[in-house]
Amino acid sequence: MVAEVVSTRPQVVRYRLDPKAKWSDGKPLGWRDFAARWQALNGSDKRFAAADTSGCPQMSDVARGADDQEVTVAFAAPFADWQRLFDPLLPASLNATPESFATAWPGLAGQRAGQAPHQGRLANSPTRRAG
Repeated sequence: MVAEVVSTRPQVVRYRLDPKAKWSDGKPLGWRDFAARWQALNGSDKRFAAADTSGCPQMSDVARGADDQEVTVAFAAPFADWQRLFDPLLPASLNATPESFATAWPGLAGQRAGQAPHQGRLANSPTRRAG
């Protein structure tokens, strides 16, 4: 995954995913995985009992970019620690409901995309560019 700041006013970060990256169930990683995580952690639904929501409440939008493997994240206010967001990234289905969210996390402690049970291959590490 490549991540870069493409705007500072407002702050917008663009993520580019490897188009070959897939979860262990064969589904491709995509912008919907990012959007589902934001929806689960932005604080709008208190039934998602999250230990850490850092950054998500500051986001104003998570949207599809040029294609399903490009994600744009806009912030309502600057967020300096944007590079640690979406780590770990999980399939959208595991963030879809409070129930799936609650049951997904206990078995995934310490795992990242690229590890079982939801294997994803990431293109490379984040980079930063102010614009």
